[in-house]
Amino acid sequence: MRYSTEKMVEILKSPEAQKIIDYVTPKYGNSYVGLWLFQIIGTELDDMRTWTDEMRKQITPSKATWGLYYFQQDYGLNLDERLLAIEPGIPEEELPPETQEIITQARQEIITKIRERSPANPTNIANIISGMTGRNINIIENTAKNTFDLIILAGTNTYNMQAVYKKMKQIKPAHLTVNYFGQLNINQLKAYTYGQLGAYTYGQVKNGLPIT
Repeated sequence: MRYSTEKMVEILKSPEAQKIIDYVTPKYGNSYVGLWLFQIIGTELDDMRTWTDEMRKQITPSKATWGLYYFQQDYGLNLDERLLAIEPGIPEEELPPETQEIITQARQEIITKIRERSPANPTNIANIISGMTGRNINIIENTAKNTFDLIILAGTNTYNMQAVYKKMKQIKPAHLTVNYFGQLNINQLKAYTYGQLGAYTYGQVKNGLPIT
């Protein structure tokens, strides 16, 4: 097709309008009115695409922002109306840090609630505690009779260990005992003296110190 490039560049600012022009007769390439009609239609289609993409994002907890409020409703969690103040269409990484923290907390609670509905096998237990703590979790089975170890891997974020204890009582099989270990990051290790670390084996320091 041979269009008036100058007119098209001047008028067709909409991405969807620029696509439309490829599907119509070439005569519209020199039509001022025709090009503006395509621009107006294209702008409406741009808005539709933006909202379609936005809604697609909001139906997935790992990507949702303001939509997390409605997941809280569905799963019977405490509602945080601050989520509704998040403007649609703004990428999460461009939101203020305090808003990102609100999103992260809500997302962890929702994902944890979803995972709780799965059977209490080691993988699902690890996923639930990972969702609560924001850390990777290792579970080692049969470390003693009816006992398994839960290791919270190193990270820089804080988490509520009391909440972990409470949740584990709810989800672990009643006949099993769990030992808790926490892997230290480099800054946490610096807080220990050589004498204090000497009370543990290399494997314990590497894999996680006991949490009591």
